[in-house]
Amino acid sequence: MRILVPVDFSECSVNAVKAAASIARKSDGKLFLLHIVSLPAYLSDKLEVIEQIPGGSETLQLIRRNFAGLLKMPFLRDVNAMEVILFENVYQTIINFAEENQIDLIVMGSHGASGFREFFIGSNTQKVVRMSECPVLTIKHPVQKVNINNVLFATDFGESSIMSFEKFNKLFRIYQTKIHLLKVITREEFETTYESLEKAENFVKVLGLKNYNINIINHSSIHEGINDFAERLKPSLIALITEGRSQLYQIFNESIAEKLVNRSNYPVLSVKYSITND
Repeated sequence: MRILVPVDFSECSVNAVKAAASIARKSDGKLFLLHIVSLPAYLSDKLEVIEQIPGGSETLQLIRRNFAGLLKMPFLRDVNAMEVILFENVYQTIINFAEENQIDLIVMGSHGASGFREFFIGSNTQKVVRMSECPVLTIKHPVQKVNINNVLFATDFGESSIMSFEKFNKLFRIYQTKIHLLKVITREEFETTYESLEKAENFVKVLGLKNYNINIINHSSIHEGINDFAERLKPSLIALITEGRSQLYQIFNESIAEKLVNRSNYPVLSVKYSITND
């Protein structure tokens, strides 16, 4: 697998590197460790120009020293990892780099958020979760070894979910993952259990799933239902599909994936809905 990890050398991002290194080792993959320096719009992103800015040369030296220290860490031993330094908008650069380099998985650290900060400020992690075309694994707590053998996959069993699930399959096949399919029925989006079961059986048939079980529950909200079920199941991670949101829309609304990234105790694996031709 080709795995991208944005790093700022904080404890949070180092946790993401540890998790990504574990996956790279398991999949015989390659890590791209990406550090992004935000620059004023009037400046060029050429290294030679950056070095001429007051303090620019010292900044680059510090970044390179940080990378040298990171690459010597024991958890990166025998892992194929390369450093990348870019000068652009953080969120958009991550998205562009992933697309241009055929990245299979983005692994990001997140502190989570609460209260007004959670409501008003979209972190770079949340923006990537919202818009990435490839799966994003969000890590909030230290993980020495990733074992994705027991996954809670929250879904509506719709056609877009079927298409999007295929993006997870490369990772799930590597770990021979058991998938706990979960549909949360709410009052606002009600359907009968029989209707949900019909959709679930079609979902399983189309994807050819073998190692799975189906769970359909009622709850007052989808993200709380997922969290409550996860606390009983204790999965390796929670996986789900998210929707892309406009900047204006996101100020007043938060996707289920973003709520889980902020509030769940488990790593969250997400990918943006694939659009059907219907």
